[in-house]
Amino acid sequence: MEDGIPAATPHWQDLDDATLLAHLRTALRAHEECPAEMVQVAKASFILHDLDTALAALVADSLTAAAGPRTRSAAAPRLLTFRAEDLDIELELMPTPDGWRMIGQLSPAEPVRIQLRRPPGNPAAGRPPEGSDPAADGVDADAYGRFALDAGAAGPVSLIIRRPRRRPLATSWVLLG
Repeated sequence: MEDGIPAATPHWQDLDDATLLAHLRTALRAHEECPAEMVQVAKASFILHDLDTALAALVADSLTAAAGPRTRSAAAPRLLTFRAEDLDIELELMPTPDGWRMIGQLSPAEPVRIQLRRPPGNPAAGRPPEGSDPAADGVDADAYGRFALDAGAAGPVSLIIRRPRRRPLATSWVLLG
């Protein structure tokens, strides 16, 4: 008997509670710990700026598309589509020498403010694109629903879409890098 676990393992229904728990502890210890980035994302998912924020779910991701063998280069942009209520958010993520660049399109186009969100305590922060007001908190979509921002370093990110006279939307978390 090692660590309170008998050498021959009977059917789980025949085990007493203490022995069953010992088996479970051993099985759980055998697996790796959850990556720190995933712990950050999980914690951040419980903390929204507004409790009234609606979630825009990820409905398409070019990294997980089941289109057979990958023929794209590693430098190819990642394409994402989020959907919430009556708004689709299409994103193109591209690596740059300074981090990541996000180019987006809203459908239907509407006047919105887009803010980049990082998990609490994450030093990486999004920056507005060159030529825009660096002191601004986020970027505005143009009349066609287009926007761009520099997302900074790799790591988990989410977007907050603030619409006039409507509740904000938050995209689900995406891992850059």
